[in-house]
Amino acid sequence: MIKMLSSATMEIDFPDDAVAEILKPLDLENGLLKNSVGIISCHCDYIENGTVKDLCDKLTFDVVGYTTAAGATGDFYGQESLSLAILTSDDVRFNTVMSEPILAATVEKSVDDAYKNAAAECSEKPKLVLAFLPFLLDISGAVMMEGLSKIAGDVPVFGTAACSHKLDNSIAYTIRNGSTTHNTAVFVALEGNVNPKFFFTSIADSNINDVGGEVTESEECFLKKVNGVPFIDFVESCGISSDAVRTAPASLPLMIDRLDGSQPTVSGIYDVTPDGCAHCGCYVPMGARLSFGRQDYSGILQTAETTVKRALRAQAMKTDKSGAILIFSCISRFLMLGAQLEDEMEKIAELVDYKVPYQFGYSGGEICPVYDEKGAVFNRFHNFSCAACVL
Repeated sequence: MIKMLSSATMEIDFPDDAVAEILKPLDLENGLLKNSVGIISCHCDYIENGTVKDLCDKLTFDVVGYTTAAGATGDFYGQESLSLAILTSDDVRFNTVMSEPILAATVEKSVDDAYKNAAAECSEKPKLVLAFLPFLLDISGAVMMEGLSKIAGDVPVFGTAACSHKLDNSIAYTIRNGSTTHNTAVFVALEGNVNPKFFFTSIADSNINDVGGEVTESEECFLKKVNGVPFIDFVESCGISSDAVRTAPASLPLMIDRLDGSQPTVSGIYDVTPDGCAHCGCYVPMGARLSFGRQDYSGILQTAETTVKRALRAQAMKTDKSGAILIFSCISRFLMLGAQLEDEMEKIAELVDYKVPYQFGYSGGEICPVYDEKGAVFNRFHNFSCAACVL
């Protein structure tokens, strides 16, 4: 059984006041159970002005986290915010680790070693791993996730890639116990009495166009051919301007059905190579079926509502009265809301309405297991999605 205590602040200019505002409503002396871990979701400025380190120094348990463009908890939501969610339990244990710096030449080893170190602290196989990956311009989150999936096996992994208020995410950070870096992964291995449930929704059904595309040539994140022709030629055959896709590749979400019984997922496109291949945000397997998606304001709010309602139903079915929900939504969704940037957070706050404690943050890449027809879980890296984990 896990309980969540949460608090938030918008005091971005005065670190001492921000820390006091976070700690005051938590009643840590009476509210904590035997084991605890803190999760910070914050604007980058809270790291750069020392607030995060000061807050971590005042807490008596491990603290992990990530930077984000905006976040929410309770009825609180905002862009220049810091939220602290404390997971606390008598029968769940939390083991945290920060990786060595992740470099292109050693990415798999760095991720593997960090996961092994976190799992080694457990007395049994972890029931769940929370992952906070860095946003690296030269290493896709999908590459880090692929290595993590191999070593984690059937252990579910849920989490996010850090992001920031900068469009290129060049100053995104991960956090562990006051240490903050641009290029390390942070993991929390949970063992004991925890049975997580996972939910995600990406594109509204009305915004999906099944174009009948079969991936006939691909290599990891590079989608080379569809139906035997270069990707960009296939796009043209579907009546979509190749010039528009080359100019704004992120505007064309790809729905990927692996045809293995698992739930389809969505990938973004980072760019289109001169020879017409798509460099995608996720791995694209051979033989997968492709559909094209479209994100718009109503679709973003609709898919957020679908994910949160599913998570709330799962939470309501729990036999114990405590619990927590962690929610991540793709940074692309935030940007696509335009002048109404806070509407997804507002919608989520209204839906949860204090039914259960939750923490929400925007993501540079969502890490959420998917289920197959028999209920088995497969770890996946997503784009364009709103994902939730019920604890």
